[in-house]
Amino acid sequence: MMDLDEAKWLRPLDGEPREGEVSDDLQFDSLKVLQRRGEYCFSSDAALLANFAKARPRERVVELCAGSGVISVIMAAKTRAEEIVEVELNPQVADRAARTVFLNGLHDRIRVWNGDVKEAPACLGTFDVVVANPPYYPVGIGEMPQDEGIAMSRFETKLTLAELVDSASRLLRYGGRLYVIHRAERLAEVLDQLRDKGIEPKTLYVVSPLASAPSDVVLIEGKRGGKTGMVVKSFVREELQRLWYRADKE
Repeated sequence: MMDLDEAKWLRPLDGEPREGEVSDDLQFDSLKVLQRRGEYCFSSDAALLANFAKARPRERVVELCAGSGVISVIMAAKTRAEEIVEVELNPQVADRAARTVFLNGLHDRIRVWNGDVKEAPACLGTFDVVVANPPYYPVGIGEMPQDEGIAMSRFETKLTLAELVDSASRLLRYGGRLYVIHRAERLAEVLDQLRDKGIEPKTLYVVSPLASAPSDVVLIEGKRGGKTGMVVKSFVREELQRLWYRADKE
């Protein structure tokens, strides 16, 4: 069932930066992203997930916790996905994401929905692919940022891991794929949540900042209704980035 609240679908008339905003070059395919310094800005983790996620021709993709929308923009450039929907709760961040889509001339393939991830399954229907770069930390773990937008992006103030996986499962068609990035120390919890909601982990990338350092993030591909069996690979972050860079040049 598609969402009938037209106000949640953002349709900007331009891709111009507002006062205090900057247009940052993504160093790929002439893509740019609008951001505001001192507020939520995307990290290199988003770039890792954008390169890890896959979409086949004519597939429909939804990005949860979209933030600046950089993942969707990169995926639109790298894949032949038919449609990509960004879901972002923060209205200011969602507005910038929508203008970023316009700025890159991708408004015929990417739409931005300013709404709650928990409400998305009832409003948006089902998809072939779900991509998520969710808040990493439970409330009460670490110091909460004073800026509400940054707090929402880092801490589970509006969306818990269990709620994220539940929504992802309901958004995926049977056989659909989830691509998610999370902190390495929460790997066991993530895998438990995926299996509990019928998403079988199929690929796991364990990523370290340095060869001598422990892993800090994990990239997971899961399949709704998939059979058991998971491929596990370990990478140093820079090595993984070089690998994808070479693939883009081929």
